[in-house]
Amino acid sequence: MRIRFALAGVALIAVLLAALAAPGSAASAVEWTDPAGDANGLPRVESSPRPSDPELDVLNASFALKGDSLVAAARVQKMGIAQGSFGSVYRFYFKHKTSSYYFQARTATAEYDQLYYSTPGFYRESADGVTDPEVLKCDCKASFDTKTNTATFSIKTEGIRKTLKGGDMTGLYVQTYRRYPNFIPGDKASAPEKSAVTL
Repeated sequence: MRIRFALAGVALIAVLLAALAAPGSAASAVEWTDPAGDANGLPRVESSPRPSDPELDVLNASFALKGDSLVAAARVQKMGIAQGSFGSVYRFYFKHKTSSYYFQARTATAEYDQLYYSTPGFYRESADGVTDPEVLKCDCKASFDTKTNTATFSIKTEGIRKTLKGGDMTGLYVQTYRRYPNFIPGDKASAPEKSAVTL
């Protein structure tokens, strides 16, 4: 009888772990890859002579609950500022219920940063797509690791849960931009369909 209960317990754990890891299921973390060489949102333009900017080319992306924070990360071919631009922008997009949101992390040249600050931010997009996005409260920080070529955005889980009232983050994707001085698209890396992170 004890052996039967033990086997049943092992089977139940296996089922729960499989459900957590299954593509399209809600989980505490989602990670995906993106093809190399497709950061070419600005082709054949003088300020972007390369067919793909390695500083904007996303290879791996993730959203994950870690400790007391929600962490979004994007690994690119080469961390830095794209040639002919004033900085690089990393946006981590998601949907929650009926609204769209994004986290933003930015780099900039020293001269450009004096005019336009590069502080991280949390935004809700307007329903009409024309009005400026709403700036949300953000106990957050951004970091740029040149050893791992990774841009990371982290926000306190308690704060984002108060803003979103729990639930699932869906429609996950990362979009990079070059600052020139407007944001010009580089690479878009989308998570597998139906992937979600549960707050």
